[in-house]
Amino acid sequence: MRKIWPTSTISLERQPSGVPVDFDLYDEVDLPFLDRSSEAGRMVTSNIIHQPLDDDVMTDDEMIACANKLLGREVEKAIKQFNSGFDKSFVRNFKA
Repeated sequence: MRKIWPTSTISLERQPSGVPVDFDLYDEVDLPFLDRSSEAGRMVTSNIIHQPLDDDVMTDDEMIACANKLLGREVEKAIKQFNSGFDKSFVRNFKA
C-alpha cells in the first residue's frame, strides 16, 4: 500500500475549551477510496459524494435525517452485497 502524505494542515478551535486542534488535509486524487478506476472508488463516488442533497436550504436536523437515511440505505446495501458473496476480500479480519 502506498503512503499518502498530507498536503497542508488546518487548525480549528475546540469548543468550548478554545484549544487549537490541527487537521491534516489531503488531495482527493491521492485518496485510494476516491479512485474512480476501482470498484470501491466508484461506489463511494456515486453513492455518497454525488447524492442529491441540497445543504444550502436544509436545517441541521434535515441534513442529519437525510444523512442517516442515506447511510442506512448504504449499510443495508453493503450487507446484502456481502451476504451474496460480493467481494469479501475487502474485509481482512472476517473468518467465515
